[in-house]
Amino acid sequence: MLFSVTREVSLDGMHQYSSIQTAVNACASGDIILVFPGRYVENINLNSHDITIASMYAHNPIQSNIDNTIIDGNLNTCVTVESGETVTVNGFTLVNNEQNNIQNNYTNGGAFYIWNSSHVFISNCIIRNCSALYGGGIFTRLNSIIEFSNTDIHSNQSIGVGGGILSSTNSQLIWDSTHPSSVYNNVAAMGMDFYINECTEQINIQLAMGSIATNEADNFFVVYTDNSAQSSVSIAQGCFVSIDSDIYVSPTGSDNNNGLTAFTPYKTVTHALQMIDSNPDNPRTIHLAAGTYSYSTNGQILPVALKSHVRLVGAGTEITIIDGDFQDAFLGAYHITDAIVSDISFQNCRASSFITPINIYNSHDIVLRNLVFMNNSNALSSGINLSVCHDIVMENITVGYTEIGDDIYTISAYSSDNIYINNVLSTGNSITNRDYNFLGFFFDESDIVLRNTIISNNAAQDAFALYYQNTRNEQSVDNLDMSNVLIVNNTISQCSWAFAPVYLQNRYQRMKINNCTFAGNHGAGNFSMIFAYADVSNLISYNPGFSSELYLKNDITGEGIQADVTLSNNLFRTAAVYSDLPNLITLTDNIFNGNPLFLGDVVDSLEVTDPEYYYLSAGSPCINTGTADTTGLNLPLTDLAGNYRIWDNRIDMGCFEYGSESVTANDNPEYPSLPDKIVLSTYPNPVYLNGSKGAYTFIEFTLPEKAKDKPVVEIYNLKGQRVRTMQVGESFNSMVGKAGLNSDELRTKDYASHSLEEPVLDQIGEGNPGSCRVRYSDKENSMDSCLRRNDTTFYSTVFDCRDDRSQRLATGLYIVKVTSGRHQTSTKITILK
Repeated sequence: MLFSVTREVSLDGMHQYSSIQTAVNACASGDIILVFPGRYVENINLNSHDITIASMYAHNPIQSNIDNTIIDGNLNTCVTVESGETVTVNGFTLVNNEQNNIQNNYTNGGAFYIWNSSHVFISNCIIRNCSALYGGGIFTRLNSIIEFSNTDIHSNQSIGVGGGILSSTNSQLIWDSTHPSSVYNNVAAMGMDFYINECTEQINIQLAMGSIATNEADNFFVVYTDNSAQSSVSIAQGCFVSIDSDIYVSPTGSDNNNGLTAFTPYKTVTHALQMIDSNPDNPRTIHLAAGTYSYSTNGQILPVALKSHVRLVGAGTEITIIDGDFQDAFLGAYHITDAIVSDISFQNCRASSFITPINIYNSHDIVLRNLVFMNNSNALSSGINLSVCHDIVMENITVGYTEIGDDIYTISAYSSDNIYINNVLSTGNSITNRDYNFLGFFFDESDIVLRNTIISNNAAQDAFALYYQNTRNEQSVDNLDMSNVLIVNNTISQCSWAFAPVYLQNRYQRMKINNCTFAGNHGAGNFSMIFAYADVSNLISYNPGFSSELYLKNDITGEGIQADVTLSNNLFRTAAVYSDLPNLITLTDNIFNGNPLFLGDVVDSLEVTDPEYYYLSAGSPCINTGTADTTGLNLPLTDLAGNYRIWDNRIDMGCFEYGSESVTANDNPEYPSLPDKIVLSTYPNPVYLNGSKGAYTFIEFTLPEKAKDKPVVEIYNLKGQRVRTMQVGESFNSMVGKAGLNSDELRTKDYASHSLEEPVLDQIGEGNPGSCRVRYSDKENSMDSCLRRNDTTFYSTVFDCRDDRSQRLATGLYIVKVTSGRHQTSTKITILK
């Protein structure tokens, strides 16, 4: 310091340098750069010097010298400190996005990017209006140190994690207690103010002001990841005072309102999430009014973090829309529990290749229900990503209508358990890039129950449409249990890297694939590949154009796994199913060289894009040829259309039962209840709290007429006390109709013009395997029986055996009551240990 030089910078040409960077370039270690007031639009690199950069505040400590000496990074990092450099920054305002531009920003650290054993002293500064991919205000990593004194960090945004500060890989944050600093009102998908990751050294957060006054990490404003050593949090004063009440939001509201009524709503979703209290004893709801929520229309700041014990509920997927403006992602969550997101449409997300539209990490007991995702693509996803989660319900969700050049998972799950996916449509996606893609569902090392789901009308050149793999942990109990899954009319023109559009592998458990239909898909090679253990029953696989319907890779080279596989009561288009070890394949009552004779084959008005196309016609060899004994298959009570799965005392192959009636409350399906009643069922019943799949039961019912309002499911104990209320969303029929997969009303005129007798027999022909299985329904009119299945609406929802406060219910007998308008019915469920 004895030989240090002070280099003066001003914009008016009155001093030696006109930019901070030119002064830095001339520096030697130990020099001081003195900066006069002005806005310096530049991105500063230290060039391996250890220096001090100070405003006139160092000589005249008045607030105006901080406010008026601005380093503006112009959407890039203001100051980069790396590879052991040391710097003191004193008396500046640092910004890089004062105009709140929304655009894909791949910067790490809006004001400071500090890494690789560097040391920074930040004194008497304001860091505001900065945005970055990670670390909206500051990103520090890899054994670096930041010391703070009298510094305010507020109103910054991270598209990913750490709205104010992201500290990772053993970096340290040190706070001057004599001249305390403040960090508040920042926004991120995870860790609104702080995100502390992979820091094994203890980090103490000690602030004069934070977003809320607290003495602990709350996993919303302050997040420590599991691989970080949590230390202490001491925030003396809060910028926000939490509201322990429901909150209302409207695009026409104002964040200056109190948010407590629909007449005094907030304007932004972010502000509502910042303000609402996380109350485990009385979870609160944010009610989103109808309208479009986006930055361009009403200043929404996205993405934003979810909060534990909070419900984010829209007015309906058609009228409550969160729009990413082809930039922003939507929601993120880290280490939260008991949250619900429902009745919202998410559209036009293009935030970053690293951030998914909705990303949930290390969280549990989350419900995502009645959601629509349209035209979204980022981080290889067009919908929802789960990582290291458990007990997640996703139902009544449509994901699709996106054309992009790269992967677009609709739903993905990594290392996650007890994931229930019910009533989901993945449709209308198109990948334009040729190689190495994922399309549809992606599940890795996870436990998945997949029900009542359609993957249809998607296109790619080389991609997986359904991918499941469990290969890394010999002790794993994770498995795939799928039924009523319809995979139709997808085009995968050339599978090379993607072995097959449907790829399923579990080396340790027996996958269950029951009553699915894979048909009308276009491509070449193998349509399905199953590695290791599986039981496949009642499957229809009919995909002309593919050379093979199914290949069984049951000899896992190098792993010593020679897996037995059972195939029972399936129809395959091809003459055989190929395998590595045919002697380990058990074949029972399968039809090879078969043609399922779908209803669309005999009804000209049906298109291959419609699920109704894949109903069975009267001449189908799949009728009454399913598995005779369904014990242990864990089948839903209904088919994909909401009709009895077992009909005429025998199950059919595929997703749909021929000639079946809507589910009834009677034990004998031959005597259905009157058509003006709700018909209700639950499965499994009883429910076991300690079961390997978690405490869940499916509640399914049909209504005799379209509901004017959403049906309500209520759970009562035997004392007559209501313990849970669930407002069910759209019927599955309505979801499919809105997705453009079928019409809202049946084409009864076209159907009625067809006779199912003579034309069907002509199409079967004498040489068709299974022609002896042609039968006619003993109902008055077999076509009327097909039509009647759509006269009602089918609802299916997952009940997690929790009360309205998200507390697990005690064992015992409970009443399930369903109400829709003037209609009402009930049944019993039993919860056991």
